[in-house]
Amino acid sequence: MKPPPCEIDSPSVVLVGHFNPKIFQPGWLARHDLLSDDVAKAAIIDIVRPEVSVFTVHDDVRFGVELDRCIVEAKTPRHEQTVLALTQGCFTLLEHSPIRAMASTARCTSAWPTRKRGIRSATGSHRKARGRDC
Repeated sequence: MKPPPCEIDSPSVVLVGHFNPKIFQPGWLARHDLLSDDVAKAAIIDIVRPEVSVFTVHDDVRFGVELDRCIVEAKTPRHEQTVLALTQGCFTLLEHSPIRAMASTARCTSAWPTRKRGIRSATGSHRKARGRDC
């Protein structure tokens, strides 16, 4: 049976390496022209500590940086390019950050037929190789 089409819900980029979470803040992104000052001021900061930094910009794009992992994700597909641009911008600036692995992922939703009720909705994870160099 051919699988039903998949609608991408939330694109993300995950990097594994060694990072300095305390520098990842909306103000730092704005100083390096990766965000506008207005977007940086409107950011929702969950936590900024030496071991972890978590904040949301554009009401949709979430940064989560730990000592060994960086995740940039959007809740909806409309900010997929923002996720990619912010990730690329950060690590172009931080070119000496050791990155061991990188993945571009997206959660997707598909409608699968069932025997009893017709169609059910299923959410799963879909890995999508981007072919980008780290």
